[in-house]
Amino acid sequence: MTIHRPSAAALRLLRLAAIATISLGCAHARYYDTISVSHRAMSRDAMATTRTKLEERLKSEVFWLENAEGVRTRTTLQGMAPEGVQALWLATTAGDPDAVEADRFVHTGAGHVPVTVRREEAAWILRIGVAQATGPRGSGANLVERWGIGPLEADGATWTDEAREAVDVSLALLSVAERRVLAGIPIVRKHAPAGETGDGAKAVGARYSGRNCDARIFVFDAAFRGEHTNFAGEPEAPLHDNVRALVHEYGHAIHKRPARIGICLIDEELPRIQERKRSLNARVSAFNRTPSGSRSRAESDAIAQVRDTLERDAASFEQRQRSAVEAVGADGPVLAAYAEVIGNDSPPTRYAQVSLGESFAESFSLFRADPAALQRLLPKVYEFFASGAHLRAMGAALEGN
Repeated sequence: MTIHRPSAAALRLLRLAAIATISLGCAHARYYDTISVSHRAMSRDAMATTRTKLEERLKSEVFWLENAEGVRTRTTLQGMAPEGVQALWLATTAGDPDAVEADRFVHTGAGHVPVTVRREEAAWILRIGVAQATGPRGSGANLVERWGIGPLEADGATWTDEAREAVDVSLALLSVAERRVLAGIPIVRKHAPAGETGDGAKAVGARYSGRNCDARIFVFDAAFRGEHTNFAGEPEAPLHDNVRALVHEYGHAIHKRPARIGICLIDEELPRIQERKRSLNARVSAFNRTPSGSRSRAESDAIAQVRDTLERDAASFEQRQRSAVEAVGADGPVLAAYAEVIGNDSPPTRYAQVSLGESFAESFSLFRADPAALQRLLPKVYEFFASGAHLRAMGAALEGN
């Protein structure tokens, strides 16, 4: 069994983030586990040994099997299906120690089996899907026209059917208003982010990139690597984890939209201000070339009035320009509304500790790809999204531009 753990630098970052969280008075961390664990099917002897080791480790624990309707049946480690045993083993040996839920494809002799493992106090709840279970495939045809997003672009990489279908499935999870945010933002296929090499489990699958008014969502090769490790949603119809990765980036587009639109409006207004200045300068130059005895007092007064109006408008523009630039670097109104709701609760995933923006994007990705998980983990945050509060905060900010 090969376990992909965070790099030393990443662990240092996580420790620093944990310290920051504790300093804010955050309650004990409870995470949705996103650690990818590469493993193989266990032999019969290895499975017997694993059952024994788990009994020793979890001797005071209670185990439940849960079906798709939420009905639970108590079980034992000896009576549990092998994929359930292996999922528990991964959760207790390779997973995040503060995780209360993990969705993993467990590799068995019959193929990959989706299993959800949840931790509730002194009990473990397992929900086991069927071998080779898959979620919706989606369609790669006419994505821009059907969803009103994009355009789709390529930067050295090809849009395969698998990539198009993943985009389709992820977009289908959004509301109409959320998809509207993506209009005009190119979704770009690229092999890998700048500076990233190798095929490590921590490779970036997608990324929102915004600079001033410009924004793009990059979709990298790492999102489509063949090995199944994690999924999102229910084990009866698991979504490939690249769907949640894409929705995460859509979350960034939502919370950054007010600042981006503010910059766009400034970019649109700047040429008009510049043209007004050129026009005034030309008018003044023409007036100055007129012999002094032929200069019109009315024209002089008109020029002065145009100049005064332009100076006021230019000063107002420069203030709004400064405010727009500052807004790009600030958390913004959507994140402020989210911060009030999440309060001192721990963020939804370990990675979400990096920043408030990453916490929002991780919560949003769970809300759309695995809403039941978010509701169990952070019920107030779930209601925040379900009520449309994120869109109202975004809309209110845009009305002020």
